[in-house]
Amino acid sequence: MYVLKSKKELYETVMNDYMNHDAELCGLFFNLHVEMKKGEILKAYAELMDRINGDDVTYPESQSLSEVYKGNCKDFLEGLNGEEGYHRYCYGNRDDEVDFVL
Repeated sequence: MYVLKSKKELYETVMNDYMNHDAELCGLFFNLHVEMKKGEILKAYAELMDRINGDDVTYPESQSLSEVYKGNCKDFLEGLNGEEGYHRYCYGNRDDEVDFVL
């Protein structure tokens, strides 16, 4: 099993997979094994959402983001749905909030 260990690897893997498929970006694109800081996962996710969908992703800056997460990236991101401080706005419109991860 291949494990992604950097923000760059995660970003490039998801972007390449997205570009090679005719599908809407969703949580399934993040069904990858990672071993990296939680903050780096969130940065890659936010950059991908902005570039592909034009969505604005916000999350709290905390010390826990420096903790290393080992496991499935999709599970980590989906676990943030409904958590306080984690938001995703369609096309950056603060009046159009959607689940953090679909």
